[in-house]
Amino acid sequence: MSEQEAVLVTGAGRGLGATIAERLAATGYAVLVTDIDADTAELVAQRIRDDGGEAHALRLDVTSEQSCEEAVRYADERLGGLYGVVNNAGIVAATPFVDMTVEQWDAVLTVNARGTFLVCRAAARAMRPRGRGAIVNIASIAGRDGFPKFANYVASKHAVIGLTRTLARELGPDGIRANAVCPGAIKTAMWSAEAQDTDDPDAVFDSIAEGTSLRRNQTSDDIADAVEFLIGPRANSITGQSLIVDSGLIFA
Repeated sequence: MSEQEAVLVTGAGRGLGATIAERLAATGYAVLVTDIDADTAELVAQRIRDDGGEAHALRLDVTSEQSCEEAVRYADERLGGLYGVVNNAGIVAATPFVDMTVEQWDAVLTVNARGTFLVCRAAARAMRPRGRGAIVNIASIAGRDGFPKFANYVASKHAVIGLTRTLARELGPDGIRANAVCPGAIKTAMWSAEAQDTDDPDAVFDSIAEGTSLRRNQTSDDIADAVEFLIGPRANSITGQSLIVDSGLIFA
C-alpha cells in the first residue's frame, strides 16, 4: 500500500491528461492513470514508473456509474486512499447548432458533464470520512463564453463550472476543495483532430495565438502547472474558482 497521497486522473492515456498525470507523479503523488483505452493508460503509467514515480493504470468509462465507483475503490484499496481527482476526460464534436442532432448533443454532455458528476460523486463519498481532499475539473474557456458550432461542448463545460462551484459550497465543510481549470486552445490530439477539417490546421492555432494578449497558445505543461498548484497545499484556501489559462484570450 502506498504511503503517498493518491490522485486519480481521468482521460490520462494521452494529451493533456497524460501530461497532468506525469506532472503529479513527478511532484510526489501516487497516480491512478485512467482512460477508456486501457492500453494507453498503461503506457503512461509505465513511463511514470520508469521515471521513478508510482503509478497504476485502470480502464475507466466515465459514463458508467459502476466504472467510476470501481476506480475510486481501486485508489482506496491499492494506493492507500484517494486524496485528489483530476477530471480531464472529455470529447468534442463541432456542428452548427441548427444541424446538431440529439445524439450529438447527448454524446458530448454524457461524457463531459455526466462523467465529471459521476467521478466527483464517487470521489466525494470516499474523501468525506477522511476530512480532506482536492478536486480539479478541467473545464474550458468555452465554459466562460460561447463559441459557434460548439453548443454541446460549451453547455457541457458551463455545467462543469457550475458543478465545481456547488461542490465547493457543499463539500467545503468536509475539508474538500473543488476548483476548475479553463484552458484555451491547446494542440492536443482532440483539438488537432477538429482542426484537420480546415485547409491549414497549424494556421488555426497560429491565428488563435495572435488573438491572445501574450501572443502565444498555452501548452499542456501550462495547464499541468495550474493543476499541480490547485491540487497541492499552496492552494489550501482556494476553492470554488475557475482559473482561466489561455494566454489572455478572454478576460472574466
